[in-house]
Amino acid sequence: MRARARTAILILLAMGMAVVVALPATAQTTAAAAGPASEIAAGYSFLHELGTGGAPANVYNTGWTAAYSRRLGPGAHSLAAVGEVTSNYRDSFGELWTLYGFLGGIRMPVCKVAGLSVFAQALVGLELYKVPGFSERGLAFQPGGGVDVPLGRSLKLRVQGDYRLAHVAAEDTTFKEARFATSIVFGFR
Repeated sequence: MRARARTAILILLAMGMAVVVALPATAQTTAAAAGPASEIAAGYSFLHELGTGGAPANVYNTGWTAAYSRRLGPGAHSLAAVGEVTSNYRDSFGELWTLYGFLGGIRMPVCKVAGLSVFAQALVGLELYKVPGFSERGLAFQPGGGVDVPLGRSLKLRVQGDYRLAHVAAEDTTFKEARFATSIVFGFR
């Protein structure tokens, strides 16, 4: 087994262990104080791809993100399962370059300060790169975090940052990308 495949498996196992260990502790808080059990988020995404092998960096300054999350336990401090789809675009000499991300993983609340909720998350999935006449895909790992700002009982503004690593096995290349996003989040039971 190759080292990268072993690393990806170890990351997934660690994420799974974190869920199993944290679930009993999160069951101790009440669901009433926890707020919405599910959330849908949609917003703007900006991605900066760092250059690989001496190539210049690429900026994808237009994009969107959509996510769904569901708390795994009854309390406000429960881990949440997250699914996220993103798309970022770049015009390069009249050609549209597109990066799609199809990711899932877990989100963990870190702290709550003055009504702001800080979280960390780790997502894993697929990244798809497309230009006219060419496409490639790779395994993506995206750790990150952010802050939720309450706008109402079931409405929040989310600001987040992520660092995505996308490995394309056919080229044996790992792309490194910094992504920033702002979203409107709607919570429901």
